[in-house]
Amino acid sequence: MEKEKPFYTFPKLKSTLNELGYQIEKAKTYRPINPVDISITNVKDGTIEITDKGIFFKTSDGQKHQGFMYKREYHLARYGKPRFHLCNCRTIQDFKARGSFNAEYRWTNKETLQVRDMDDHYLDKSVGNLPLCKYCAEILRNKQNDIYKDNNDFVKELKKAIPQETVTDVDILGYTKDWQEKSLAYREKKNYTCERCGIKITNIFDYGYMHCHHRDGNKINNEEKNLECLCVLCHSKVDSVHELRFSRGANRVWLQDFLKKYGRKK
Repeated sequence: MEKEKPFYTFPKLKSTLNELGYQIEKAKTYRPINPVDISITNVKDGTIEITDKGIFFKTSDGQKHQGFMYKREYHLARYGKPRFHLCNCRTIQDFKARGSFNAEYRWTNKETLQVRDMDDHYLDKSVGNLPLCKYCAEILRNKQNDIYKDNNDFVKELKKAIPQETVTDVDILGYTKDWQEKSLAYREKKNYTCERCGIKITNIFDYGYMHCHHRDGNKINNEEKNLECLCVLCHSKVDSVHELRFSRGANRVWLQDFLKKYGRKK
């Protein structure tokens, strides 16, 4: 099965598209998030979810992102790098039980992170390749999962499992900013001929009756193989969503005008 492509997520835009009949769902994507100080309150309110399957951080848009936790302050010169935690291991359980979880840990899902060096006036220092907690390693071994040699290894696998989020600049209706140019170029290539019924528009003033349709319904997928040149009538019959869209407002008027002018040819 082909992997779903990540969809853009804008709250106001999503409500508008839902009203127009589009089905918008949250896409599970990898989004790099800078280290966040974690407190016991974050665990209680669900911002941080710690399970045997992973540690998840919930962002303001309601999406959960898998990552890891590590000590935010550490004696780098004395002890080396702090270990990173991937699940509800014995160390994390002890901290939660003692209630001493307040801002002692940081959460992130990035390779490079910041640690306050207790051996150097608590300066934030960039660190990578953190070793895995031995208790987390035991849990992973019991589940016969791969053991990550360091946090960089874990993030690399995370990116493979969860496609990275892509940001696409779109207008209020969800089309890319260059859609008008893309649509015009494709319709011209097809000589303003409907690819379903075969009707051809020759009057330059009626070119607007020929539309450019996204076959997979994804308005940001402007690859030529995903486009289809359709007359207004064929476009209105693509599916139930399009039928609803062309049954009201300006689209309905546009369709009626087309039928009056080209109905006999159809």
